[in-house]
Amino acid sequence: MQLLTAQAKFIFILLFSSLNVHKKLSKKQLLTVSLIILFGVFSCFKLWQHYFQAKIPSYDLRGITLPHPVPLQPFSLVDHHGKPFNLDNLYGRWSFIFLGYSNCPDVCPISLNLLANTFAELKEREELLAKTQTVVISVDPKRDKQESLKDYVSYFHPQFIGATGEPEDILSLAKQLKASYKISPTVDEEGNYLVEHTSAFFLIDPKGRFFALFQPQFHDAIKIKEAFIAIYNARADTSL
Repeated sequence: MQLLTAQAKFIFILLFSSLNVHKKLSKKQLLTVSLIILFGVFSCFKLWQHYFQAKIPSYDLRGITLPHPVPLQPFSLVDHHGKPFNLDNLYGRWSFIFLGYSNCPDVCPISLNLLANTFAELKEREELLAKTQTVVISVDPKRDKQESLKDYVSYFHPQFIGATGEPEDILSLAKQLKASYKISPTVDEEGNYLVEHTSAFFLIDPKGRFFALFQPQFHDAIKIKEAFIAIYNARADTSL
């Protein structure tokens, strides 16, 4: 930025000086001064592109990123290994969070397969993939016990993390994400019931902040990958 300012000042001084002495210069000298000024203007333009345009992500993130990231409050769940899963597990990594349940007949299998495909698309960006995790939070803790949850999420991707907890703890986190779900009171003869829930993907940044939301209209592995890379590149601190 300082270089850009200094170069602009130099061009201004040169232009001002040339206006005062142009009567004393030959045509050849005037041509030389004009070329120098044009070169300076062109250089300033290229510097402007470098310092300003490079900071604007090429991918349109409207409708995806939140206007202001929302810090998550502490929560307490248990992962599919039986270990505590809380806010600390989100720090230092980008986290895709999906709320669902293993007995889901359609939305969950389609969504988790999509996230697995997104991970496959990110293989070309190893440094980003190494800083990314997917967390599947079951909103049906009554049926999704540790082993069944482990088998379910691992089926879609070996690195997916399953987590659940007490109903009030799940609801507490869901409210922070503005995510809704509802367990149906209708139970069939075999004890089966459905759970209505959002199909959105919630992106949490390495600082534990609700950063972006992928609604169904963005549910395409290529679109998610491109948007995620744009978000990552736009961050000032990509060391996280």
